[in-house]
Amino acid sequence: MMEKTLPARSMSRAWIGRYSLAWLGLWMAYLVPQQFALPDQLARVDPAGRIADFGVINAVCGVVALFTLPLFGTLCDRTRSRFGRRRLWVAGGATLFASGLVATGLQSDWTGIGLSWLACSIGFCMATVGFTALVADQVPESQRGTVSSAMFGPQTVGVVLGLFCLTAIPGDLPRYLLLAAGVLVLAAPFVLKHRDTATTRSDGGVGLREFVASVRDNPRSPGPSAPGC
Repeated sequence: MMEKTLPARSMSRAWIGRYSLAWLGLWMAYLVPQQFALPDQLARVDPAGRIADFGVINAVCGVVALFTLPLFGTLCDRTRSRFGRRRLWVAGGATLFASGLVATGLQSDWTGIGLSWLACSIGFCMATVGFTALVADQVPESQRGTVSSAMFGPQTVGVVLGLFCLTAIPGDLPRYLLLAAGVLVLAAPFVLKHRDTATTRSDGGVGLREFVASVRDNPRSPGPSAPGC
């Protein structure tokens, strides 16, 4: 097996800025609902069971993420498209995430909220798989610390900015619409400007059969992961 060549081209400050901006939108739309919008919405639709509802929703999303993250990682490695394999997953994940946010704002019972938020969680994981995989593809080792800071640094800013905006907005749908717009608008510069490195069929990572076999044969080995899922 040929050893994979490490990326040699340095990423520009503009690239890192667009990368960080996209993460700002993702973190804001993922963390703020868990801390404010979802509990507030559940308190209105099911006051007596709001705490149990919130626990069930988070538990289901966590279990689903355990399976979808390694699966998405494998599928992302094997994706072939003119749009680019990593960029396709970022764009598709952000779109699913935004659609799930709008759907969440339209719900009037806790099961509908849970299913819609599950779609948000899956979209978030799709996007983060694409984002984290392209770091290994294109970011040289000397810059990976900087890019990691650009990934995790926007967490606090996203929470503060999101809470500041959402607490001033009445109604569930307007809140989720704002978050959905934030995901799409802040991810757009990266999606439109980024270009994936060329791929061939020989560098597509493991196949689905190999992935299933590896999980079965070595269940204690860590699989691909994405932050926040």
